[in-house]
Amino acid sequence: MTEKVLSDEEKEALLEGVSNGAVEVHGSGGPSYASVKPFEIGPRSRIVSDSFPRLQLLDYQLADELADHTSTMVQKDVKVLAAELEVITYSEFVQKHGELNYAVTFVAPPMDGRALLTIEAPLVRQLVECFFGGEGGEVTAPSENALTDGELSVARLFSNIFLSTLKESAVAICDLSPEPIAAHTNLDLVEVSAGSDRVISNEFEIAFGGHHSTCRLM
Repeated sequence: MTEKVLSDEEKEALLEGVSNGAVEVHGSGGPSYASVKPFEIGPRSRIVSDSFPRLQLLDYQLADELADHTSTMVQKDVKVLAAELEVITYSEFVQKHGELNYAVTFVAPPMDGRALLTIEAPLVRQLVECFFGGEGGEVTAPSENALTDGELSVARLFSNIFLSTLKESAVAICDLSPEPIAAHTNLDLVEVSAGSDRVISNEFEIAFGGHHSTCRLM
């Protein structure tokens, strides 16, 4: 049996000497010594604060599933597109989208705070038209700026479908439990956030044939 060139103790001593620089290490470029070199950590890469790729993917999934459930609800082919994701203040959101809506405030544990679903009046009326056998085309708005009891009932049905679909589409990320709190038709009466707070508005375009309407999740 060949005898060991170095004992275990000698190997350990040699490795220790190489690591602390006491033993020089020769390579093709000449001797080198163990040393600690200063390393300057560069500035952090810029983060695009208004880019939310995971949220956008969730919106796409939500749109696909919402199209299926809404089509079943109205017995018509409905297409849903995740149209726009916008970061604005809450007061800007109310000012920009303060027209007649069916607005539902809700919580979605384990997420903190309150969320808001707004369904524009034209979408409510198209849902009603399809729900009762129509084609969901352009619907003439009544002179009064209000939703009827029948329109409110169909809007409530759609909002419940939206929240249950949100739960389904988010299951891969977290187990959301959306629960409605209150419904309004005037955003000025809705208290979700302080006016100066920045919020994320997720816009969904609902298409009935060639006619389009909008709802938003905030």
